[in-house]
Amino acid sequence: MKLGSLKEGGRDGTLIVVSRDLRRGVRATGIAATLQQALEDWSHMAPRLNALYESLNAGDADGVFDLDPQALAAPMPRAYEFVDGSAYLPHVERVRRARGAEVPESFYTDPLMYQATSAGFYGPRDAVKVVSEDYGIDLEAEIVVITDDVPMAATPEQAAGHIQLVGLVNDVSLRNLALDAMNAAMEDAGGLRPDALYVANMLAPALSGQSHLGALLADFAGLRGIEAATVEAAGASGGVATRQAYLAVASGAVEAALVLGVEKVTDKDSGQVEAALATATDADYEAIQGVTAGAQAALLMRRYLYEHGAPQYALAGFSLVAHENAVANPNAMYRKAISLEQYSKAPMVSDPLNTFDAAPMADGAAALILTRADARQHSQSRPAVEIAGSAVATAAMAAHDLTDPLGLPAWAASVQAALARAAVQTEQIDLFELHDRFSIFAALSLEAAGFAERGGGWLLAKQAEISLNGRIPICTYGGSKARGEPGAATGIYQLAEAASQLQGRAGKNQVSEASVALVQCLGGAGATAATHVLRRVSNGI
Repeated sequence: MKLGSLKEGGRDGTLIVVSRDLRRGVRATGIAATLQQALEDWSHMAPRLNALYESLNAGDADGVFDLDPQALAAPMPRAYEFVDGSAYLPHVERVRRARGAEVPESFYTDPLMYQATSAGFYGPRDAVKVVSEDYGIDLEAEIVVITDDVPMAATPEQAAGHIQLVGLVNDVSLRNLALDAMNAAMEDAGGLRPDALYVANMLAPALSGQSHLGALLADFAGLRGIEAATVEAAGASGGVATRQAYLAVASGAVEAALVLGVEKVTDKDSGQVEAALATATDADYEAIQGVTAGAQAALLMRRYLYEHGAPQYALAGFSLVAHENAVANPNAMYRKAISLEQYSKAPMVSDPLNTFDAAPMADGAAALILTRADARQHSQSRPAVEIAGSAVATAAMAAHDLTDPLGLPAWAASVQAALARAAVQTEQIDLFELHDRFSIFAALSLEAAGFAERGGGWLLAKQAEISLNGRIPICTYGGSKARGEPGAATGIYQLAEAASQLQGRAGKNQVSEASVALVQCLGGAGATAATHVLRRVSNGI
């Protein structure tokens, strides 16, 4: 069930039950006036509130009203105690780096926790009051866990039994997320100021209520007046935006282009995010029937296993390699290796696709700058990376219109075109940053790119040929599976990661003597594929 509080009835608000689609509400009249009151007698209140929730969703409740986010207080406007703990290691590491401070060794073994103020929490649309924006506003996504009285020295298992409710604290806005990536890219390029901005984004209109990102982010980043536009091609947006920037620079129309990929998914619940992602399918024939990206991937995976006689856990190797590579990536969501046993016991998302076969959606922003060799301003001691080949291809939008569901012609066509333009053979590729939103995509990408015969992609994983020391390393920083899937920003993450490999800046993830990289991102279940060949040179774009 979903609960909320209205800005009425005093400092603790008025408790309401909220519908599953977050559009309607009903006051919990006769059950509890406030959430705090309900929590005091939760074992008796929870079943009654849940019954009201079911009645509301069934259309049987009385006193139902349309939900106005402006009228909402925080679900729990104030609390007796509020303890803040940091369990997400990459965030703490980034914050410490930004302040020029080291992460204490004790942090990796002892929990970081502090008592915070709890006299009043902001509602979802309340203005955040600060003395000055010059201080830098660092809000962050956090999970809120409301408990009853947890005794001291309780074990984790015992503490779990005291959990009553779970919620989400809102976090930094899309524009602030983008700004960090843009500033980092410009700083890395020696302060080079771009004269064009290409923004890759798919979900902002649906999830953040914001379109026209080109002008918005150019203005916010202090680049007001430059050429700026948004590029959308579902999950291939980052690659397509990069191609547009590449063509602009190569033609001479633009001297330096900033390419940004940004996505913000934590502003909405999982149902709303899933609905937004479904817009990458054919609305008239797929989305309207309830088809999701996960369901499509599961259908492809089942067909693949059947057609090629592959065993049940044939694709496990892709997840194992991704998680192993993410261990040393400070930007990864999941910096922990997994075992085959853990993979085999993972819950199903859509049979035969399990949790470890699907990449977790995540907020994310990444940026890079393209320019001519003679316009480079950073130190020449670091090798330049050129885009030696670039291509985008499309195929049938709806999966049922593909004559061969496992053939995926756009994936193969974009690779062939990019390799031809770069005058590079597959044997010369040192690493492949493929789009592993689902493990079946990894197998099919390897086959479409020519690294394996049809039906043989999974064998590369089984035989450890895709590891950092293998014949064709893939997802060298953890890929979408372990780094996180930032939607339209994926292609920019991949290109930045591949460039760092070619420049020898990958640290523990470094592929030995890497000089040529293949990068591909995908839109939908095969409708769009954007592929780039990157090459290390002394000078170049």
